[in-house]
Amino acid sequence: MAFLSDPVGFDVRIAFAQLDAGWHQLKTQLKYKAIARSGVFEEVNEAYSTQVCSCCRAKPDSSPKGRTALGIRHWICSECGAEHDRDINAALNILAAGGIPVSMEESSPFRASEDVKSTQRERNRQTMTNLILNKELLDLRHNLNLLNIDFWWLLGLNQPVTHAIKKNSNDPVNPPQRALLIRFLIKHPELSPLPEPPGVKEMYRMVSAHWRDVIKTLFKGSARAMLHNSPMKKRLIDGEALNMGSFGLLFGVNAGQGIKWGHGTTPVSSITGPLFIMVRNLIQEHGKEGLEVYLEILDTLAKEHGYPNGFAEVLFRRRWPPSDTVPMTNRDLYDMRENMGYTNQVMSWLFHASAVQLMNMNKLTPEKPVTSRTRVIIANLVRRNPHLMPLPSAPPISEIVPVIFGALSTTVMPAITKLDIPPAELFGVLCGVSRQQGKQWFVGARHTATCDRLITFIHNAIQRYGVIEGVQMYWDILNDEANARGFGDFMGLLKTPRCSWAHGGVGVNARMAKEAKARKAADSSVGADKKKRTWPDHRCFAQAVRLRNALPAHCLPTHQPPH
Repeated sequence: MAFLSDPVGFDVRIAFAQLDAGWHQLKTQLKYKAIARSGVFEEVNEAYSTQVCSCCRAKPDSSPKGRTALGIRHWICSECGAEHDRDINAALNILAAGGIPVSMEESSPFRASEDVKSTQRERNRQTMTNLILNKELLDLRHNLNLLNIDFWWLLGLNQPVTHAIKKNSNDPVNPPQRALLIRFLIKHPELSPLPEPPGVKEMYRMVSAHWRDVIKTLFKGSARAMLHNSPMKKRLIDGEALNMGSFGLLFGVNAGQGIKWGHGTTPVSSITGPLFIMVRNLIQEHGKEGLEVYLEILDTLAKEHGYPNGFAEVLFRRRWPPSDTVPMTNRDLYDMRENMGYTNQVMSWLFHASAVQLMNMNKLTPEKPVTSRTRVIIANLVRRNPHLMPLPSAPPISEIVPVIFGALSTTVMPAITKLDIPPAELFGVLCGVSRQQGKQWFVGARHTATCDRLITFIHNAIQRYGVIEGVQMYWDILNDEANARGFGDFMGLLKTPRCSWAHGGVGVNARMAKEAKARKAADSSVGADKKKRTWPDHRCFAQAVRLRNALPAHCLPTHQPPH
């Protein structure tokens, strides 16, 4: 193929190369990005945009024409005398064809770009006031008076993520499903799926109501022989009323600790909370039989610890065996994660130890007995009665989806139906994830811990306030978060081509990445300034002097520190 060239040597091959540059793809990208950011996209005819003068709108003879004039980058209009840059003149004509006339005074590309950037920054600042920031997430824990372990389970966090959130406290909360969950917690804290443990007085009343009947069947055989000449025989065998010392022994602490609970001088440890919840649920479901089941577990556990008479001997001695006699090791405790199918957040909440602590127990001291007897009791109770797990799980998707879509059918579902979004993908967007993720849920994929809590929140709202009002509560939260991310409302999000929370109307994710990069660069520069040469302290001064004397002269620094 022959190629033409202009007199100044401009090769026309660049025009053919531009045909392969993928302009159609660029046009498609511009169109969907403009829609996603509530912009205007209009396609106009670019014919004669180079030859027409953008000032007088004439087509003078002096304008560059044809392929032979491709090398002409600047020209002067013979009609009005205006001097033009070839590309800027064409851009102004295209803007005018789209209904956006721009004068020559405003035609500076640098000025236009600065105006666009300043407008974008102003929109970002306005929208940032509506986004939930990480510092609000941290304040929420104090407002709800939650422990770290409870807070981690509720929001699907862990220790490293919490440290990153504290470090970047002014950044918006990410991912979107966590932001939706926080909005739910702020507006409707009463719907929290986190179980609240009963107090000591409430737990004492529930146990003491069945204590006299249960204690008579506990001391049989060897236990009666052990107590034959003991002054405790009448008090235990004949059905002594429950005291705070025996109450403490029931929950894995010694009698003295239980008495302090009763006096209120010592608060109940956080690890006892899950055990209180499980025993309360057991008694509420089965009454006296439930307490008998719990005492049988304690009796077996006491025998494994070295007391042949079981829990009766624990009550007689007023203390549990030493912790080094516990048959359960740290590895056994960690193996429950796989055997019971629990997640890291569930294990952390159940045994009140972070996932890092549990992993270190398994790696560093796997054969060491579990030092906390309360953890041993919880592990045995959950092993034998898995249904007593106090943490709720999200309802199956097959149950919650028809309820939500049924409530929306009378309000916004007709408008959503016109968007032609499959129900599985629509449910994913409703839960703050992508359409593809929602589609995977319906084929058996496991959703994240944060999505699990969010679905549980929706389920609790429906159960407490009814289907219509509960779904309407969540719809308002969706609108608030979509508005904060620049979509106007949730329907505006659904009308975008990808229906993705990640592509906010104000470019939230791009801004967050840019700010994080700037912070990292600033931190590295500060760290470089702090890396100054320091002389060793007095403890290693003599060793440093000996090392310096042993080195050759050319290896010593030019500047010697003072002796």
